Amino acid sequence: MRLPTRIAAALAACALTLSIPTVGSAATTVDRAADATAAESATASGADTPAAGPLADPATAGGSTAGSSGGSQPIMLIIDGSGSMKAADVDDKGTTRLDAAKDAAKDVIDNLNDSAQVGLTAYGMNTGSSDAEKAAGCKDIEVLSAVEPIDRDGLKKQVDSIKASGYTPIGEALKKAAEELPGEGSGGIVLLSDGEDTCAPPPPCDVAKELVEDGVDLKIHTVGLRVDENARKELTCIADETQGTYADAEDTKSLQASMQAAARAALTGYEAQGTPITGGEDRASAVDIQPGQYLDSLPSATGKITESTGMRSYRFHLDEGERGLLSATMVQPWSDSGRVDHDAVNLVVSAAEEESCRRSDTTLANAMNLGDLPPSAFIDTGAIGPDNARVEGSDCFTEAGDYIVTVERTGGSDQTKDTPFPLELNLVVQPGTDPADFPEPATGPEQLDFLPAPGDQASPFGGGTSFGTAPELTDPVVTSSINVGEVQYFKVPVKYGQQIRVRADFEVPGKDKAVTGNPNLWILNPLRQEVTSVRPGEPGAHDFDNQEDIFGDEGHAYTGSRQATVLALNSAVPVNPRNLDGEDDPKFKTSPVSFDGFYYFAFSYSDLHGESFGTPGEYTLSWDVVGDPTDGPGAEGAGETDDDGADQAASGGQSVWMSALTWGGIALGAIVLIGAVLAAILLLRTRRARLGG
Repeated sequence: MRLPTRIAAALAACALTLSIPTVGSAATTVDRAADATAAESATASGADTPAAGPLADPATAGGSTAGSSGGSQPIMLIIDGSGSMKAADVDDKGTTRLDAAKDAAKDVIDNLNDSAQVGLTAYGMNTGSSDAEKAAGCKDIEVLSAVEPIDRDGLKKQVDSIKASGYTPIGEALKKAAEELPGEGSGGIVLLSDGEDTCAPPPPCDVAKELVEDGVDLKIHTVGLRVDENARKELTCIADETQGTYADAEDTKSLQASMQAAARAALTGYEAQGTPITGGEDRASAVDIQPGQYLDSLPSATGKITESTGMRSYRFHLDEGERGLLSATMVQPWSDSGRVDHDAVNLVVSAAEEESCRRSDTTLANAMNLGDLPPSAFIDTGAIGPDNARVEGSDCFTEAGDYIVTVERTGGSDQTKDTPFPLELNLVVQPGTDPADFPEPATGPEQLDFLPAPGDQASPFGGGTSFGTAPELTDPVVTSSINVGEVQYFKVPVKYGQQIRVRADFEVPGKDKAVTGNPNLWILNPLRQEVTSVRPGEPGAHDFDNQEDIFGDEGHAYTGSRQATVLALNSAVPVNPRNLDGEDDPKFKTSPVSFDGFYYFAFSYSDLHGESFGTPGEYTLSWDVVGDPTDGPGAEGAGETDDDGADQAASGGQSVWMSALTWGGIALGAIVLIGAVLAAILLLRTRRARLGG
């Protein structure tokens, strides 16, 4: 009998290990290195990827993970201490611009998360503004607090020490702030100024552009306090060059709100997650991967939507009856300029020896406007075997063997085409199933009743900044605040036979005019596919326009004509493995609800042009799961959820059976070999487990 490839590899690793006496730690964890060479070595030795199972939550699964494009990234606050900040024109109480800036900065500090890393820089404090003092004044930049875990009292004390006196060296201050950020300058800068640079050259907009061209992963968010048109153009240019944001402030209230919004935007970009890896540059150099979630980056694009130089390639194995499910999520920079960049992520899977026979999916997206989800592409190989030949484009997916997945990046503006974009790659392998074991796939939507209004029972609970950082919801009703440009993610466990209901009640407290921003609500499956939803109270299913305003005019989430709105969705059909093979009508796609595990809610407050900045909203999220759970394929092993919804992804990872091999060396060889064989078989079953977070 032929052993499946992964068991054979595991046995080979056991034999190799038993031939070498070992002394040392009783717990050895194998980490996959970030570079291709280390990845290939790990595969050659039979080591599995440390991601504990199909779509295991990278924050909790075994093995190393990394984040990119900063969910809770470090930020530097820059406060203008120039002489013009002495002006007492922000209210009718004689408050100076500097005092208002200090209050706004301290309010930001008070409202940051405990995990935030924040620094403080000021300029213009130590010289006057005479011509004789210009040379010194244009070098008058002081880092009052290094970027480090937040010390609220210490930071606020430093804020209080700022004086208004001298020049406005914005360009040099940006350089200094970027140098102070950890690593290669990755993070965010929040700049508050009441005027334009008085020390150029260098022009601050050119400085921002140079930072981007030098590969610094940096976004600068600017706030203009009672600025004139020239200063507004300069501050807007700085923000645009770095894909940051700009906001005006005319008084103390708007300054406080604008600073809050800028700080939140700086802190809460999408945080890409996964086991670090570097894919091959072409098919021939494809890097071996096992089921799990990986973090890579897509290199520069050509700027043309039909051409690509930004490719990464990977190799994986499928045995007969197995099914490969893959997704690729590309994280673009944010934009509030309304540019149409037309970036696309293209996912292609083909047999290792048959490049011409392939399956592919391309997702096109404009520049990631504030509040957008990152574009994701998805491929299902179908079950490997002769029957797969009947599916168009799958006649080469009929035999067990190696397959190549390539992820390509195309398009991009001149501003972003040379900037690497983070890539999250997911590979899930499902075991073969007998269709007779499961219900027929759904042929129409199953409408659920409305969730009731939340009342006063909501618990404060903030969302994550990406799929990988989404917290699991346990309370049925939670509440959170959200600024324009944010997307907040949550996850909930869903089993076979179940459907999801979710409702979001959104409002902008105290807003006395129509809100130009749009609240949006999505349900997404473990591989980031949007779930076809029914609007409660109506029988129709919706695929392309499934954010529905239940009071609603034209099927849009929000028309801007009210201060409050309610969005409500339910997944159109119960989770069923046979939904993968159902008829996917464009208006009624069932395949996204074909596996169990953690499903995601994403709630955003989007605004194409940033007109609602400084106007935070509040929302209450209600949810539940309806239906009796049923058995499904791969019910045992990592990546599943237990009856209480607990994540078990980390309970059977590679480090467990690998560490067993270090305990006794050659003297315990026979015992360890037996244990390793059993663990390898369990690991194989783990890798075939149903999808989970």
